[in-house]
Amino acid sequence: MQVDVSGFETSRAVNPFTTWDFLAMRQKVADCAKILLDVAKESSDWFPPLKSALGGVNALIKHYEVLAKEVGVTHNG
Repeated sequence: MQVDVSGFETSRAVNPFTTWDFLAMRQKVADCAKILLDVAKESSDWFPPLKSALGGVNALIKHYEVLAKEVGVTHNG
């Protein structure tokens, strides 16, 4: 049995890191990481330096997202 592949372009390699499934999974992981950072920050009252560091990371992420929207860059590449 032969498969007709004459209509397919074979000169380009498929990058698995740009497929829709991978990009959707990456976005879900990023969203979960942000939630975990928020929860860890809110529950770290017993250790103020940790709370401060987590707050700084959250602020950096939020500023990056705002800047990326203004410039037109998405998390997905």
